Amino acid sequence: MLSGGLTDWTRRTAMMSDIYDFFNTESVNTIVNRPTRGAMFHYSWSEDVKKDDWKVDGYRWRLCGSEKERNCGSGLCDRMYFEIYDIPRSWSKYFTKTAYFRRDCPNSVVISYDGDEKVAQWYRVTRTV
Repeated sequence: MLSGGLTDWTRRTAMMSDIYDFFNTESVNTIVNRPTRGAMFHYSWSEDVKKDDWKVDGYRWRLCGSEKERNCGSGLCDRMYFEIYDIPRSWSKYFTKTAYFRRDCPNSVVISYDGDEKVAQWYRVTRTV
């Protein structure tokens, strides 16, 4: 395990059989700022006010697709796909984020990052409490 509950992508593949099983790993309750390629973590929340905190990771994303009830190993997951903001008025699929949701784990999401994080532009994020 890396700091903040992140798991290296290659070690993750060896550690677990599929994304569905990753929901059974220990979750993090804070968001990692600007995760890099191969990062994957399980985020969970108990308060409704924190249910969208997984989206605030230091990057600017655009939702570019979603799928309902897709096979993700030994079970079904809903997925959301995001592409990164790379230059003014431009979006790139060279660095992507995928969020996986299990219906039997309503307060939980597994997030994975793939591609080259160097294409991302710096984006100042402010959190409101």
